[in-house]
Amino acid sequence: MRWINLGKTPATLAIPIGGAPDDVRARNFFPTARGRMAIEYLLCKARARLRYRARAVNVSWTAAFEQVEQLSGRMNATLFDPRFPDGAVTGKVTTYTLEMDDGKERGTVEIGVSVGYGFSVAPITGEPEYAQEGYAQLGWQRYDGRMDVAGSNDVLYSMPNNTPFDDGLQFPLRWQDVSDGGKQSGTLAAQKAAIEESFKVAQMLQYIQSWGGESYQKGNTVNHIAGLSPDQAWHLEQEQMSLAQLNTPAVMRANGISWTCLLKPCAGNGPFEGAYFIETSTLEVPQGINLAAPSSP
Repeated sequence: MRWINLGKTPATLAIPIGGAPDDVRARNFFPTARGRMAIEYLLCKARARLRYRARAVNVSWTAAFEQVEQLSGRMNATLFDPRFPDGAVTGKVTTYTLEMDDGKERGTVEIGVSVGYGFSVAPITGEPEYAQEGYAQLGWQRYDGRMDVAGSNDVLYSMPNNTPFDDGLQFPLRWQDVSDGGKQSGTLAAQKAAIEESFKVAQMLQYIQSWGGESYQKGNTVNHIAGLSPDQAWHLEQEQMSLAQLNTPAVMRANGISWTCLLKPCAGNGPFEGAYFIETSTLEVPQGINLAAPSSP
């Protein structure tokens, strides 16, 4: 699969289904604003085929060259003639030709005229599910029976429910989504108290080393003579050096702070599939010609 980054502007290029290379948060597609555009696109394709088959009458005529050259297959045209019912026909331009022969210019136009009643449809708001009408803006809550307009106000369709078909995980994942929440043992306050308590041992060793001794001054220097034997003094010196290197790290290990969690399985949960039921109304075909009406006198 090849990724194509469509960017985040304009607004119609919102996060597609499955996400984009730099953003994969989308959990569904059709209930979104861009998904509605895709639904209306499919409706317009079906609508175009029905409208094509509804053009039961073809009308052609010759017109001035300069008038025909401004036409295109994306336009409608109206021809007034008293021989037609109600004196006029309207339809889509299906073909047009431009001819020039011996200096004479002319154009020919043909339109496909549909036979219908010419009605339009209005959107159906539906009944709010949560709160009374007017409590919040339209779109904030779901409406039972809501149908929106597609095409040129000639067909209605129902909105798909915002129901993701997945395991509930949304990327980028949070640790709350994939774990049991975690459990912490030990606190910073308890570790601090243990470290400060260990300092008392160092102070006691220092006191023992100086116990029973005496001090004397020689010049500006004060000297201290311990009351311990050389072996005892050396042993205490070794204990102090060992304590200085191992005391705090050892206390931190003995009073550690840890956090553990149980991860939920995330592999092998997909793929996910789902279906949306879109209800549509009957297509209203415009009236290009009224075959029930008489021609003009």
